[in-house]
Amino acid sequence: MAGDFQKKSRSALSSLPFRVSRAPLADEGYTREQQDLLTFLHNLVLQNPELAVPEIEAALVEYPALPELRNFMYTALQKMGESERAYEAIEETVRAFPEYLFARIAYAEYLIFFERLEEIPRLFQSRFELELLYPLRDVFHISEVISFYYIMGRYYFLIGKYSKFEFCSDLLNELEEDDQRARHLSELREQYYAALYRVIISSS
Repeated sequence: MAGDFQKKSRSALSSLPFRVSRAPLADEGYTREQQDLLTFLHNLVLQNPELAVPEIEAALVEYPALPELRNFMYTALQKMGESERAYEAIEETVRAFPEYLFARIAYAEYLIFFERLEEIPRLFQSRFELELLYPLRDVFHISEVISFYYIMGRYYFLIGKYSKFEFCSDLLNELEEDDQRARHLSELREQYYAALYRVIISSS
């Protein structure tokens, strides 16, 4: 299908039981006005987070049921260096929209930063694959896949599950090797192999 990634044989991507799409996925139930607003605010957060915050606050009054707005608030506050307010915002988002993937990912970032790794399984209901978290879906956007497997890769690295970490690293490199998250996992991988090599050399 056009816009989908071609799965290579014997690759991390080929093992996924769902399709990964570059094309935007339909936002079911969103009006054109809501979709345009989300696009506008997404761009504004990236370009001018200080200006985005009051715009997001106004949008939340009108559309409190849009989880993307709260995630935009978290991102804007992070970019402004308002970490405490950002964490409060993402905690509220997870409570209000526990099934929203990007809120889960952002909160996992928070848990990793504060070394609260033991809380991550509960956050993801001990379902560490997208198809287990969302069994009714058979296609995910590339942004969802990269964001999810990046945070999973970091988690696996920190708890010492290196084969699972390597899968996440391989997958991100197949999808978008120039993405900074793919590069970050590759750097962690190099660190791991360098440390492993030193251990082997010192014990020989």
